Amino acid sequence: LGPDATGLVGEVGNVNEGVFVYGATNTVIGGTTVADRNVISGNHLRGVFIDDASDGSAPISDGTQVIGNYIGIDAAGTAALPYEGGATPTYQQIGIAIWGGPDNVIGTATASNVISGNAWHGIYIWGADATGNTIQGNTIGLDAADTNPVPNGFESATRSAVNLTSAPGTLVGGDLAGQGNLISGNASIGVAVFHSLAADNAIIGNKIHDNGELGIDLETNGVSANDAGDVDTDAANDLLNFPVIQSAIEVAGTVTVDFDLDVPLGDYRIEFFANTSADPSGYGEGETPIAAYAVVNHPGGSRSYSTTLSGSEGDILTATTTADLGAAYGATSEFSAALTVELPNDPPT
Repeated sequence: LGPDATGLVGEVGNVNEGVFVYGATNTVIGGTTVADRNVISGNHLRGVFIDDASDGSAPISDGTQVIGNYIGIDAAGTAALPYEGGATPTYQQIGIAIWGGPDNVIGTATASNVISGNAWHGIYIWGADATGNTIQGNTIGLDAADTNPVPNGFESATRSAVNLTSAPGTLVGGDLAGQGNLISGNASIGVAVFHSLAADNAIIGNKIHDNGELGIDLETNGVSANDAGDVDTDAANDLLNFPVIQSAIEVAGTVTVDFDLDVPLGDYRIEFFANTSADPSGYGEGETPIAAYAVVNHPGGSRSYSTTLSGSEGDILTATTTADLGAAYGATSEFSAALTVELPNDPPT
């Protein structure tokens, strides 16, 4: 859908979308085997466009599954396959776009997509009606071997691998094996959450690293500093405060981590990540998930906690906060500032 029959050579491509789902429910694009795979690349607008037909002209599009495809990349899974129709890709040259549709699935733990090489966003979900969508198991920004960068967002530094604009209740990743996405090698932000309507978007269990800008950016304005009492209510994911790692000391392969958490009353999932290098901002991405710590019955305000995890001196730790709503996860914070694991009595870095 876009390249020639081999899937390796860019042709004119489709002038609009590769696949357009409009007023349809329970559509399946791709499948669980190699034979089911579509190569959806080299199109002028969106590779896959799921429109909720909110103008009333058709039923709402929901329940679409986009699984097992190559989107933006060639059939070999090695190189971007951009539009070659003689015009510059437009602002809508996006791998997968969901406009208002609920309960759609982009990848699963056993049927992931490779979403790389798109000129703007890899995935773009927009609108208050775009609820209950899941993004799981995908490679976003690398080749199919998860080795070399094939960046999304190469036409604009303001774009992101995953963009959730005014969209609530998206789950990016998950807490089970294989549900996390690999989001790496992109030109700009890893996961962007924008607008006050973009609430309760959970970003858990992912590997996010080596992107051009922040790994997670709420409001797409760079690092959002924590505020006392965490009283933000009119911003993306309520600008949930990230943990503040105070110390990380390793003894015989066990790292004791002390951190502060200043968030409202409730339960929270604190995820810790190891990184080979710190983000230039000083605030991390999350290369390797290593542990999740449950904060139960946090009383509100600032409290100190301690946990242990596996690690070594020199590991660069970061962390995120995610609200645990019981039946589901809620908002996730940006990544914390990075802190290097030290041996006892070493000066902190």
